Amino acid sequence: MKPTGWGDDSLSEFIEKAIHNTYASFDGLKDWYNRFKDIHLVFQHIANNLDRTNDWFASFFLYRSHAAFLAGVRLALSGQVPEAYMVFRGCIENALYGLYISKNSESIKTWLSRHDDKKSKDKVRSEFTIANFFGF
Repeated sequence: MKPTGWGDDSLSEFIEKAIHNTYASFDGLKDWYNRFKDIHLVFQHIANNLDRTNDWFASFFLYRSHAAFLAGVRLALSGQVPEAYMVFRGCIENALYGLYISKNSESIKTWLSRHDDKKSKDKVRSEFTIANFFGF
């Protein structure tokens, strides 16, 4: 049941239309929906088995990657495809951060101290770059 006043203002009206677009995408774009669902299930499978990993810090980025993926799916299915690309980029970046940290455990300290001071901020910016992620 919708709350009283829902759809009476431009924001809730926009959200309502996005929800209806999501239903239409579910119904009319089954191939895309099923791809998204399969990727989600892989994320869930990995997350459900994280109790078996010693790489606890990298799993933080897995959860962030999955959350960004879900947000991107929500945007894409509602028809906000260009905006979804930005969120999917965040999904990929978080996955790469996790992979990088899993291969470079000393980088955990760099990441955790990134807000300590300007030197730490500069260090994380120079270390956590796409160029470095593809070079390991």
